[in-house]
Amino acid sequence: MLQIIFFAILFGVAIVVLKSSKVEIIKDFISGLNEIILKIIDFIMYFAPIGVMALIAGLIVDYSGNNP
Repeated sequence: MLQIIFFAILFGVAIVVLKSSKVEIIKDFISGLNEIILKIIDFIMYFAPIGVMALIAGLIVDYSGNNP
């Protein structure tokens, strides 16, 4: 994990140091990837309450099934 963090820091510093015309494609790619990840998180947050309700319902059914 430390290698990934170190690489990300060096990659970010290198993007900042280089001329903007040479790294514009990389910046656009990362910006697009960021938008995609944010949309995936929106989907997850939209369906999270349904998943939590299903987990709680499963616990309620299991709990009520153990008591005669």
